[in-house]
Amino acid sequence: QDAVAPPSPETDTPVVAPPSRVIIYPSRLRSVRGYVIAETPERITVRDLEGDVHEFDTSLIFSEVRLHDLDEPRPAIALLHDGRRREGLLVEDGFTLVRMIIHDVPHEFDRDQVAVVRLLPTFAERYRLLRNQLDPEDPRAHLELCEWLVEQDRLTEARTELDHLLERHESELA
Repeated sequence: QDAVAPPSPETDTPVVAPPSRVIIYPSRLRSVRGYVIAETPERITVRDLEGDVHEFDTSLIFSEVRLHDLDEPRPAIALLHDGRRREGLLVEDGFTLVRMIIHDVPHEFDRDQVAVVRLLPTFAERYRLLRNQLDPEDPRAHLELCEWLVEQDRLTEARTELDHLLERHESELA
């Protein structure tokens, strides 16, 4: 069954999302790379890259890896089979390669080296979460948010938060 997104504001018709990309490991020694064409809690059906259809009982699958489709690079951690972790911006999560930018340097990992890729919150998501958790009456917490913004090299946002802190609090800390 196809995933259906909410109606598009321009056309008012549902948009059919592309099928999920997945790597199914029915055993430790075998993998099937392809697109999910049907899925229930008990079964998953995948069309592999050669066009063959495979159906799996989900309770018998050794491991299942969902690949990430990205519009732009996103913070992520790649967990490698040898135990190493690589954190950076995920550029591509592909069937054969995982591409990341780590400390401004492009890196490629053969997919067979990568156990799983986990997306991390974006700056905007983390900032929103931290602001929502902020006690408006606690100037120290507000100052810690400002310090975090400076560490993230987000000086405009830090200045805005600092101005907001100075407007609301008259303590020595502010």
